[in-house]
Amino acid sequence: MRVALVLKQDKQEEVENTQKVVVFTVQENKVVGVENETVDTAKEGHLSLWALTKKVNEIYMPAITESLQKLFHAIDVTLMSYEDMAESRIFRNYLVNY
Repeated sequence: MRVALVLKQDKQEEVENTQKVVVFTVQENKVVGVENETVDTAKEGHLSLWALTKKVNEIYMPAITESLQKLFHAIDVTLMSYEDMAESRIFRNYLVNY
């Protein structure tokens, strides 16, 4: 399983129409690989094409539009918000409560 985490724009160097993404490869509920990517996000379709190419199963994003949700549903990629990470078997152990 491959899970992507799209970083918030204010936490990275701002480059127009790109997003930094961390991709986790997960096997048996354990992270076995990590990749850093820069993805062209000029259009919503670019992120979905990238997800298909990289065989990503789940994507966590800071903000999700309805059109983006429909697009990812059509390509069978689960799209979730940052708030959903608290329920994730993979990420909940890494989250810090303030």
